[in-house]
Amino acid sequence: VFGLHKTDVNLTFRTKIQTQGLFPANNIAVFGAKLTKKQGLFLPHMQSILYIDPKNKKHLIKTEKQSDIYATIINRKNGDLYFSNYHSILRFDEKTLTAEKIFSLPFEEMKNILDIDFDSDGNLLAIGSSGLLIQNKNKWKKINGEDAIGYSLASDDFGSVWIGGKKGLGEMKTDQKIAKIDFGFPISNISDLYVYKKKWLLIGTKDELIIFNLEEYHKNKKIKFFRYDYISFFCNDEGGQNNFFEDADGAIWWPMNGKLVKFYPEKLLQKYTQSCPTIFGILANVDNKSEQLEIPPSNTSIKIDKNHREISFQFGTPLNLNRDIVKYRTRLLVFKNNWENIQ
Repeated sequence: VFGLHKTDVNLTFRTKIQTQGLFPANNIAVFGAKLTKKQGLFLPHMQSILYIDPKNKKHLIKTEKQSDIYATIINRKNGDLYFSNYHSILRFDEKTLTAEKIFSLPFEEMKNILDIDFDSDGNLLAIGSSGLLIQNKNKWKKINGEDAIGYSLASDDFGSVWIGGKKGLGEMKTDQKIAKIDFGFPISNISDLYVYKKKWLLIGTKDELIIFNLEEYHKNKKIKFFRYDYISFFCNDEGGQNNFFEDADGAIWWPMNGKLVKFYPEKLLQKYTQSCPTIFGILANVDNKSEQLEIPPSNTSIKIDKNHREISFQFGTPLNLNRDIVKYRTRLLVFKNNWENIQ
């Protein structure tokens, strides 16, 4: 908000980029910054764009009045950069430093544009609160219905386009039909989607982060995911802005609601998929009163007085991973060797 800085790789120093006079009130409010194919920096700022070329020269590119920029995307086939505001889509020309409008609302009762992306065939997609648009050979087609309404788009390398919205995650294949993904629990207000290392789909909602295994889904038809709600600021209630950003180190940065989160998806998966239930309390019933027993160190036994007729163990998985689908079972060795499911 207070300016723009450039840092070195190790973040040991930073250089201030002079922006005085470029933007109203000298503020910087960036949505969807991208590195262009010529290694320039594309910084959309509300109703204007700051483009910093490879020689660190600054260029101000004006856009339409009253039209804050919502999303930017790179065409993976040719490297061209596209961006959108609330009612139009434009293509940025690095040679002429101009923005060419390629689509503008109104179009078949399409009210707004909240995110854009390309499918595996190179067709441009746009989504909003009233439906989904698909460009094919310079013609536009609108897909209606609840499943086509959303905040966020993401295309994977398996040919699917993922749609995140108020009522969950949808998948659109090349036949342009949309199917809802059933995780076994309700998902609401998806505002951020990002395909990580071609294998994982990062799903950001108002309440949590979900890491969905795309490889298992496409190859084995299995819905495998990991759910993290232990970090209270994994949320973004703005909608329509894909804020996930991957750096060269493989970390994901997630700016939202005045906070910046950095995490490594693969480290999260490695750490928490190997975890097992942990006992955090043992209660004994003594004379109809609960008595807390001391938990012994690892690999040691605990002695229970014969007068303790009832013993309760309190346990759980770290971070409540996949809390709605986790099932527990126990067995009491020596006395009962069979596993018993806990209701």
